[in-house]
Amino acid sequence: MTLRFIGPTEPERIEAVREATVRAAAGVAPFEVRLATAGSFPDQRRPRTLWLGATDGADRLLDLNDRVDTEVERAGWERDTRPFRPHLTLARSDGVAGAGETARILVDEADALDIRWMVERLVLFESVTGGGPARYEPLLEVLFAAQGDALPGSLPPG
Repeated sequence: MTLRFIGPTEPERIEAVREATVRAAAGVAPFEVRLATAGSFPDQRRPRTLWLGATDGADRLLDLNDRVDTEVERAGWERDTRPFRPHLTLARSDGVAGAGETARILVDEADALDIRWMVERLVLFESVTGGGPARYEPLLEVLFAAQGDALPGSLPPG
């Protein structure tokens, strides 16, 4: 689940994003998230994105998003002004024939959806584009501690 998209970042600013990620994770304990709804952005008639939505744990995801946005802003980026909606993107569908019908079916079938997992880490990814499909390379992983103290993850420093 994407909490914050930062956009193109100069290599010399990567360390500031890494530090902001660690600060955002500090004091966060693991929590459960449940996906039990579905939809599309911006609407079902002409969807550009199909998604599954968080119900249980959505408040914790909203808080984590705010923590990340606050720390990234302190590190020099502008605050994201778009409202955060806790969701998992399934597909991009802009301009795909039949996408509206697919979105309708997805929403109908989500009535029986009950996917749960424990959120135990915050990961900073780099989107690598060009030369084929986009890839997402982890730059930093910060594990949440049961006591709420963030611990550095297993990935080496950049």
